[in-house]
Amino acid sequence: MLEPLWTIEPARGEVINSLAAEGPIYNEDFTQMTVKLRKECYWSDGVEITADDIVYGVETAMKYQGMGSHETFNMYIDKVYKTDDYTVVFELKEPNARFHANFLNKWGAWRPFPKHVFEKVEDPLSFDFNPPVSSGPYVLNMILQVTGHFGKKGKIRIEPQQECCMVNHNQNTYYSITMEKKLIK
Repeated sequence: MLEPLWTIEPARGEVINSLAAEGPIYNEDFTQMTVKLRKECYWSDGVEITADDIVYGVETAMKYQGMGSHETFNMYIDKVYKTDDYTVVFELKEPNARFHANFLNKWGAWRPFPKHVFEKVEDPLSFDFNPPVSSGPYVLNMILQVTGHFGKKGKIRIEPQQECCMVNHNQNTYYSITMEKKLIK
């Protein structure tokens, strides 16, 4: 539901621009990375995604231990800022030609979250974020919770338009999160 800056196409290993308009731009000694964002990308509530969301999200992740990428960002980022509404600059503490991998959706990349929602909450770690505001083509349609004993090979089949499933065997609880495609104009 939250798009990364880049996605990797697993079969060919191709990098696909998601929220980014192009690949990362590094300076000569790899101590600065610039990201140009795609224009006309929107949160599911209709607010445009801009550099403010990226800067706010990274700074928030750096500030709150327990947020995704907290340690990594604090280890590598000296400062992050925008130069315009669609350009973000990361100044790094030391050269790092692979810093962009932290934003590449392959193994749990950091994903931007909506500044206009999170800046209103006191503690982003305990914020319920429900219903969520998404940046991808899907919005939350339904969360179904079924409690019972499913065993390790127990299966429940539900066929909505798009589905993510989680089974917690310790609590014998099954969660089905269904989403529907929504186009923002």
